[in-house]
Amino acid sequence: AKDYLNQNCEGIFDFLFQLFNNAIENDTQYALIKEVLLNSIIICMDFYGEKCKPFAIKFIEYFAKYLDIIYTNKKHENLYIGLLNVLSSFGKYEEDYFAKYLPSLFKCLEEILKNIKEKSLDLKHFQATLTNLLPIIINKNTELIPLFLKDIIELLKYILNQDDKEEDSNINYIEDINSTLKVLSQSIEILEEKCINFIQPIEEIVFEINTKYKNNSNFH
Repeated sequence: AKDYLNQNCEGIFDFLFQLFNNAIENDTQYALIKEVLLNSIIICMDFYGEKCKPFAIKFIEYFAKYLDIIYTNKKHENLYIGLLNVLSSFGKYEEDYFAKYLPSLFKCLEEILKNIKEKSLDLKHFQATLTNLLPIIINKNTELIPLFLKDIIELLKYILNQDDKEEDSNINYIEDINSTLKVLSQSIEILEEKCINFIQPIEEIVFEINTKYKNNSNFH
């Protein structure tokens, strides 16, 4: 099976592309399938890596257009972050082409965090998107660095807020905090002096997290 997958990279992506396109054309009937297909595309991208590069532009153009349509019409909000993850995953293989989409993608990220509903955020998609976008904005649009850091801070605030609402064990939120702090730490390490203007808000959120979880053995 692995040999077959290795030999049929483009065919598998074309198949997933056609399925997603069919789901769009039958919007109501296949609304939930699109989310599954986006996850499948991301799994395939993790498997194939650089083999995705030859058709990256095709997918960037297609999914950016679709995201723009549903974002403008405020439809299928559950697909936003999955689409952003797919776009940023392909974007790292075609940074020059992808760069023109960066401002609108960050606008969408900001909108997601601003209007987020309780427990509706796919955290892994969001973290992966930010991780994919960081090297691209450093290379292609450093003006977006403040928005990038703001998004990580707002993401941490969101997780803390969700934990405050939860009456049961907060172990899942601690895992979310740990993984998001890892993204923040790696970002600071890469950005160095470029994040100097965000030292205060970063210190404030880290202090709040340490105060809340310092006695919890799952926090590190």
